[in-house]
Amino acid sequence: MANKPRVYIDSCSYIDVAKGRTKAAWKTGEEDRAQQLWFIETLLVAALNGDVEIYGSTLILVECLFTETREAIPEETKELFKNLLSAGNPVRQVAVDPFIAERARDLLWRDGIMCGGSADQVHVATALELHCEEFITTNRKKGPLQPSVASQLVKHGLRVILPDQTQCIPEAYKKPILEAAGDSIRISASTVPTPPVSQSPGDEQAKEPEPAPLRRAIRLGGPEPPPPDSSPTDAPPPRSKR
Repeated sequence: MANKPRVYIDSCSYIDVAKGRTKAAWKTGEEDRAQQLWFIETLLVAALNGDVEIYGSTLILVECLFTETREAIPEETKELFKNLLSAGNPVRQVAVDPFIAERARDLLWRDGIMCGGSADQVHVATALELHCEEFITTNRKKGPLQPSVASQLVKHGLRVILPDQTQCIPEAYKKPILEAAGDSIRISASTVPTPPVSQSPGDEQAKEPEPAPLRRAIRLGGPEPPPPDSSPTDAPPPRSKR
């Protein structure tokens, strides 16, 4: 059986999902991040169904606190973050241990790579220790998405990319919901596809995937979690030997 795609999603992407789901306002100059939501949400649904593995540092719990202001945080926002990040599925969290901390330090000391702030350094080190293929972020202003940093990390086997550049969405999910927007076509972030139902012998053709809102997928009354053999209780991938 082929290995599942292994993806690291940065905290800012989860904040963007919460903004989209709670209809929070985008900061000036960041409105285009709404167009990335389909790709993030599709990866999350694929992870819920056991087709992709998504990892994150436990740092995301203290970075994903609010969407607009830290004062009077809506209960809907708190509930969304808890459902999405605290259950171990779809996001498999890894605590910062001495190996990850040393890897974060050595990115600068040994490799000459400074990924942004200390938290960025830890996120990238976690992705490298877990052998993730992609590091997905929507922060264009600073952090590992900067070309000078991304070009160095790709040499270590980690692609730092925007969500719409991912190569890890399984084929069964690549049927975006398209909406006409004047003279252009844009991808809708309101719904995401789920994989087709398995075909039984004798069926003439497999059933088409049904679109399903992500809020149902993150345990707000939606699909069952993936079967035990793909649950987040599985042993984590081996760490790098250094």
